[in-house]
Amino acid sequence: MSSNAALKLVKNDSSFVSSFNEALDLSSYKDGHSLHYVISLGSIVNPAAASHFISNYSNKGELIFDPFCGVGTTALEALIQNRNSIATDINPLAVKITNGKIKALNFADFLFFIQTLNLQGLVATPDIEFESFYHPKTLSEIIVLKNKLAQKNSDFLELMALSILHGKSSGHLSVPTFPQVSINSEQQNKLNIENGFFPEHRSVVPRLIKKAANVLKDGLPLDFLKNSEKSYSFEANALNLGYLKNNSVDLIFTAPPEPSSKINSKIENQWIRQWFNTSEDEDWSSVRFNSDDEDEWLDFMNTVLVELCRVLKNKKNLVLEVDPNKISTNKFINMIKSELRDYYVFEGQYHSYGKQTALQGTKKHLKKDYLVLRKI
Repeated sequence: MSSNAALKLVKNDSSFVSSFNEALDLSSYKDGHSLHYVISLGSIVNPAAASHFISNYSNKGELIFDPFCGVGTTALEALIQNRNSIATDINPLAVKITNGKIKALNFADFLFFIQTLNLQGLVATPDIEFESFYHPKTLSEIIVLKNKLAQKNSDFLELMALSILHGKSSGHLSVPTFPQVSINSEQQNKLNIENGFFPEHRSVVPRLIKKAANVLKDGLPLDFLKNSEKSYSFEANALNLGYLKNNSVDLIFTAPPEPSSKINSKIENQWIRQWFNTSEDEDWSSVRFNSDDEDEWLDFMNTVLVELCRVLKNKKNLVLEVDPNKISTNKFINMIKSELRDYYVFEGQYHSYGKQTALQGTKKHLKKDYLVLRKI
């Protein structure tokens, strides 16, 4: 065996690296910036975890990448911590939410912009039936806003509108309904009858202003707007990151999609938000990994991790948030060590039972594993 070959074997054998296996206490972290909780779509990546790994595994001014950006927790936290961010997702709703966060406006600028809006006027009734959800005047204002945003885009205003389209409180535009998913009109009509709900006129602009004031109550950090200009979110497939140069990213922190055969239903259950933000011919089907077979998921992640290695700088870290109740963490780690040993050193894993904050403020204690890899 040549000396070069021997050196290669030692260099690429992750078994020579002593990995850690530790608890990660996130309970002392604050809940995070108010903008993290702008919209209700179920549980999100823990902002405390994003804060911890961004602050400990990167430096100010560096580029943070999230290829499965979800509702933009990593991207937003990167800007808050004076980093730059690129965030992608194959789900168009995820991209719209993320863009709304990283392109946030100061409240004074938002007020100036929104006061120029005139949401009065005659509009055509959409094909989709909304009578169970909205008063006719409210629906008319929503449609005018939708049309204005199509002509003059404002990512932050679009996010504010998405966040109040439907929910339980008087701050939402609908009758009381589920904030995280859009049930169909027949189900909502049944809910209205059972509870004595009926659509009342709810003016759009005052509720947009109130929502913006709430999510911006923590203010924007000094360099947020400057970093926002150098940060982006767009639709892309994590299997093909051709838009990113080799060795260009300083840290990857992401929560990959989990093995599931029900991923698409999460998109179908967002039909009101989909209607508000898309053209009629846009297809939201098949937007995520769509299999509950763990071996297929491991093959998918193998390919993704190879592509992520290409864009990550040498000796820099990739941190993966995974749910040990949904996947076998040990099986995933073994795959990384055996099949990706030429790409990464597996540095170790953290286990967190810390506070997971749902988007409506409900505190849950959920276990998450954080796998820390370092590019060779």
